Amino acid sequence: MARYTPQKKGYDRHLDRCALGLEELGLLEWLRLSDYRGRALTAILYLNDNWSVARDGGALRCWIPGQEPFDVAPTGGRLVIFESGLVEHAVMASSADRVALTVWINSVD
Repeated sequence: MARYTPQKKGYDRHLDRCALGLEELGLLEWLRLSDYRGRALTAILYLNDNWSVARDGGALRCWIPGQEPFDVAPTGGRLVIFESGLVEHAVMASSADRVALTVWINSVD
C-alpha cells in the first residue's frame, strides 16, 4: 500500500522489473534486486474518493515503447494491470492524499 501526501513529489519514472544480469549489475546489486527480477505483471488498485486529476494531480504517467506517454487518473476502484518489465511509469505530484494498493505477480520460470 502506498500513500502519497501533498508534501511528496510523487515517484520517478521506472520499471517494476529488473532484467539486468549478474554481469551488468555485479553480485551485490544482483542479490539486492532479487525481488525485482521475477516480476511479470504489476496490478494497482486505486483507493481514492472523489478524485480529479485537474484538481488533485497524482496521475500515473505511462511510457510504452512506440507510443506517446499517457496519464491514468487514480480514480477510486480503478484497477490498472501492465507488464512489469515493459511499461515505464511514474507517479505525478498530487495536492491531496493519494492511496493505491500495488501487487506484483511473479513469473514461474
